[in-house]
Amino acid sequence: MQQARDHHALSFSVVMPAFNAEATIDEAIASVVAQTWTAWELVIVDDGSTDGTRAAAEPWAAADTRITVIHQQNAGPAAARSAGVEAGSAPLLLRLDADDVLLPHCLATYARFIEQDGAHDIYSCNGEIFDESGARRRYYGSKRFRSTTELTLEEMLEANLILGPAAVCTREVYLRTGGMRPGVYVEDYDFWLRALAAGARHAYLPEVLVRYRRHRGQMTTDIGRILESVAETLEHLAASGALDAGLAAKARASALKYSAAARRAAGPPHAAADA
Repeated sequence: MQQARDHHALSFSVVMPAFNAEATIDEAIASVVAQTWTAWELVIVDDGSTDGTRAAAEPWAAADTRITVIHQQNAGPAAARSAGVEAGSAPLLLRLDADDVLLPHCLATYARFIEQDGAHDIYSCNGEIFDESGARRRYYGSKRFRSTTELTLEEMLEANLILGPAAVCTREVYLRTGGMRPGVYVEDYDFWLRALAAGARHAYLPEVLVRYRRHRGQMTTDIGRILESVAETLEHLAASGALDAGLAAKARASALKYSAAARRAAGPPHAAADA
């Protein structure tokens, strides 16, 4: 019975928001089904897709009782993820986008580490970036990320250093933090900051556990909007009262830096009209 309880404590809710993902969702789902660690549930949230996303996902749910597909009107990734978390029940949460791929040992690697660790609330890993050309490279290449390490709130106020796809957090810290803040474009970064400010701790594993797809039309190619959202996120945290005076000042300074970068990304005013 002890083994069964431990196995449940190390079970994962894989939450997959999906919007017009018919070209990639089969590969993403198959990567979850292929996990060597079998204690998982997959909640796919069709976020108002207008293509064949729903038709692609539903046969997987019919074939495996661990997979659930829910549908909602388009509300954005933060709302889709919140719906997916609410529909699941496992104590560990992993976000997987419908165009990314878990390596087969991903969940088993996390489970072993979390079982031995027990001191952290957020876990992330290294990944492999790939694109349409077939080019591949590691997401983290610096010496800092070649071994297990911990990211602090102070570091994260400078930049988001957590690779979102395949990052894991406990359901307890997700609920305690209040989940995803609606309407935030960089909802992952916003969540990590609020969780760390509330006392959560992070651990990074150097193993490559996910393949992260980059392609045209991807949200992360909208640099100006990302920079503006990062600035808003930092300003919101600084004003929340969750930080001491020193960290609040650091958050505000970082927000100013990102606001300036967003203005530079937008280019000179009226540039399009003058061209």
